[in-house]
Amino acid sequence: MKLIWKLSLALILLLNYLALGSDASAAERWFLNASVLDPDSKEVTLKNVLIRDNEIIQVTEAIPVNDGIFQEDLAGDLMLPGMIDMHTHAWGNGSLTHNEGYQYIGIRGTLNAMLYAGVHGALDLFGKEDQLLDYRDNQYPSIRDEAQLFAAGPCFTVTKGHCSQMGIKTRIIDSPEQVPLEVQELAVKRPNVLKVVLEQDHPRRPTVSKETLQAFLAEARKLNIPSVVHVGSWEDVRTASELGANAITHLPLTPMPEDIPALLKANETAIITTVGVILETQRLFKEVPKSHTDELTRTLVKPAILEQFPVEKKSKGKVDWLTSEKWLHAKVNATDSLTKLVAQGVTIIAASDSANLTMYQGVGLHVELFHLQQLGMSAKDILLSVTHEAYQFLGINWGIKAGAKANFIILPLEVSEDITKTVEFKRIYLEGRIVDREKLLTYATPSNWQYSKLILGIED
Repeated sequence: MKLIWKLSLALILLLNYLALGSDASAAERWFLNASVLDPDSKEVTLKNVLIRDNEIIQVTEAIPVNDGIFQEDLAGDLMLPGMIDMHTHAWGNGSLTHNEGYQYIGIRGTLNAMLYAGVHGALDLFGKEDQLLDYRDNQYPSIRDEAQLFAAGPCFTVTKGHCSQMGIKTRIIDSPEQVPLEVQELAVKRPNVLKVVLEQDHPRRPTVSKETLQAFLAEARKLNIPSVVHVGSWEDVRTASELGANAITHLPLTPMPEDIPALLKANETAIITTVGVILETQRLFKEVPKSHTDELTRTLVKPAILEQFPVEKKSKGKVDWLTSEKWLHAKVNATDSLTKLVAQGVTIIAASDSANLTMYQGVGLHVELFHLQQLGMSAKDILLSVTHEAYQFLGINWGIKAGAKANFIILPLEVSEDITKTVEFKRIYLEGRIVDREKLLTYATPSNWQYSKLILGIED
């Protein structure tokens, strides 16, 4: 009996020793021969990166001394800092028939789907104000695996303007006099950005006046909160930039006036893209061709939504919409616009507008990146748009650099030339720990029990 007890004790001690050793190696490790994309030179160089706990401690070309710290040789694989989808709505996955068949997964489900797809952050640009901002404040990625939430909270609009039709409380600014109170009241909750809708040419919906928009953007600058203007036309882009918007969201898919690139560059107005909503739906018009995102899509999106395609056979309403004069030359126009914008150094920030058509949570960003490369943007520029440019806009300390959070994915080096390789991640690291992707599906594809909790408004 004593012998058995001693053997059991020895086994327990051995297991504890191994556990401690495992924890230590996970807490501090070198990644050798990591390819890193420099945001300034746009060159890829080999670096050695030291991680300690949840932070990047050192990035160097010098070969580290083998002092007992665990070392992993990446053999030239790309260490890409966490991608952020800069236009999302943390609801779920949309369908061709709008509400019918909608896959609601809630905030936690959205953030789990994002991380499952190798996306580390999501900027929600309109939803339930308190629910979003309260959830964001919990900073869950520090204690469990899910993407980081950034949020605007509501969008600012006018009575019966865009956003007001969603059945979600938003903030109404019908005049310049209403702006200070509404914006300052929200600012107390520290939104990551302030979003306002400008649709001057919309045939049916009213929108803010130029005077109201000017007051809104001035208030945002005073409070030092980045502003994002939802636009519907190039004239909206021009107005927003001239009045001082930090960014506009949605790249208009009509011919771009010649003065726009220089105007945006001079005023330092960024474009948050969202071209995939239209271009991917058009790609699925007559058939359902294979895509590099097929595996992710089948895993994260319920079959009933995917069975609604191709558009031509499943949705007469969408056929009329997609073949209208408005979208007829969308890809040609977008190619011309993006080429000129990039050439003049306008800041491009990639985003999916997920929750809308074909832009499924997590998957949508990869689809957006694919379409940006199809429009002529280089893979390196695209990678920087979804990482470095997003960090700069949000004012966060992410990246492959000392002092940054250890949020990154390991990808084949070929992704710096072929953007479809963004789905071929070998490992995902969140705050220094390896993500167990399969566990994320509990919330990304919720069971009936989890779905019942979501309906009751429980976002745990």
